[in-house]
Amino acid sequence: MTITKTTIITALNEELKTSESTSTRSDRMNRAIRAGLRWLSEQARWSVLHTSAESTTTSGTQYVDYPANYRLPDKITVNDGTYESKALSRITFAKWCFNREDETSGDYDEPENYAIRRRRFYLDPIPDDNGGSNYTVTIWYWRYHPDQTSILFGEDFEQAVNYAVIAAYLEGKGRHSKAQYYRALAATEVALLRPGHSDKIERFTKYRDMG
Repeated sequence: MTITKTTIITALNEELKTSESTSTRSDRMNRAIRAGLRWLSEQARWSVLHTSAESTTTSGTQYVDYPANYRLPDKITVNDGTYESKALSRITFAKWCFNREDETSGDYDEPENYAIRRRRFYLDPIPDDNGGSNYTVTIWYWRYHPDQTSILFGEDFEQAVNYAVIAAYLEGKGRHSKAQYYRALAATEVALLRPGHSDKIERFTKYRDMG
C-alpha cells in the first residue's frame, strides 16, 4: 500500500477518534505531516532519501551552496568531462583559508578537497575554467523528506510515519505528554526498520544507506 497524506490522516482520525478532513487542505494537518516526516528523516541515513545535486563551476568559483533539503553529506565528486568522477577529500575551513593566503588566479586548478562553512562547500583548489569546459561538482547527500503529496517512504514505514505524524499533531495542540507517547511508538518502529543499528553507530559510520 502506498502511503499518502490521505492514508496518514485516516490513520490519525482512527487512532485519536478525531475528524480531520482527508482533503489534505488543512494547514494544521499539513504542518503535522511535514513535522512528522522531518523527524523520521532525521532518524537514519535512509536510502530512499539519498540523492545528489550537480553544479557547474567556472573559473574562480569558490563554493557551492547546500542543495535543497540538505541534511547530511555523503561525498562530493568532481568531473572534468573526460574521466569518471573523483571523490574530493574533506579539509577544515581553516586549512582552506590558509591555502588561499598567497593564491592567485594562476594557481586555480581542478578541485581536490572541500571544506564546509555556513551551509556552503568551499572548493580547494579554486577551480580554473578547465580549458573552457569547466567542472561538474556532484554532491551526494541525505535530504529531509521533501514537502510533496507523494510520500517517499514505502509501506514498511507506514506505522512509523503514522505515529510520527500523530506525535507532531498532538504537539501542535499542546498535548505534550501524549505526543511523547506516540513519538516513543514511532521510535520503536524506527528501531525495527534498522535492526542492530544504534544511534552511536549511525553517527560515526560513514555512507551507510538505511531503509
